[in-house]
Amino acid sequence: MIQSAHIGFGIQGNEGNQASSFSDYSITQFQDLNQMIFWHGRCFAWKASNFTMWFVFKGMLFSVPILFFNTQCGYSGTTYVEDYYFALYEVILTTFAIYFYLLIDQDVSFADRFNQKVRQLIPKLYSYKISSQLNHKLSRFCFYSLYAWYCGFLAFFIPFLAMNDLVNSRGKTGGLWSSGLASFSVVIFTHHAMIFIGTRNYTYVTFTAYLFSLNCFIPITMLLNEYTKGTSTYRTTFSDILGGTALYWLSVLIVMAMTCLPLYLVKSFEMVWASPDKYLK
Repeated sequence: MIQSAHIGFGIQGNEGNQASSFSDYSITQFQDLNQMIFWHGRCFAWKASNFTMWFVFKGMLFSVPILFFNTQCGYSGTTYVEDYYFALYEVILTTFAIYFYLLIDQDVSFADRFNQKVRQLIPKLYSYKISSQLNHKLSRFCFYSLYAWYCGFLAFFIPFLAMNDLVNSRGKTGGLWSSGLASFSVVIFTHHAMIFIGTRNYTYVTFTAYLFSLNCFIPITMLLNEYTKGTSTYRTTFSDILGGTALYWLSVLIVMAMTCLPLYLVKSFEMVWASPDKYLK
């Protein structure tokens, strides 16, 4: 029975430990199932669902602007971001935050697990998460896919139109690589803002982890710009783009507001107006 189950729990007892030896998880008391299922299991199932959706989302968020760029260059297959961003995007620049979310975030703080009122509400929250969220994975996947196209459209066209004819404070004109850096910056910041909005339990550890992940982008960009010869933005990123004009930051902030505000409103609606009562009949 234990081996045929999806997850087998074995309880150690006076009758022997044979069942617990063949189980996936071994516990000493039956009441430990409450904490494993309603706390750790429920919380991780919800986070794993978000993790999967967001991982697909961030992959599309990087690819969709490049697709829109190719509509402007005759589908030549060229790109408008530096090659090293392709290697760093999935490995460093967007990896830490989403893994920190999966490992650290708690929709209900574990510090309240001994609070009797909270313990009585957890089984209802377990049913609510399954009925309202986990049973609608397909619709949530479609939502995030459409949302990625929306964000990718804005992340490409607004910086592209804003910075191509730009003349910065040093008298240099903007072009392909300046708009590409602005677009890629929007992708990085939107990814982190989405995780910030989706986090349910902020702690100093969570905030520090997210801030560390976000702050990897600018220093790595500056170092590669300074020491990577032969690139299109060699020793021009700060002087001509980041520090040369305020339009770079303005375009990034405008796109950030247009991409993150809809998600924030949806999350606010879920938390304030989507009552769990209708799922608990």
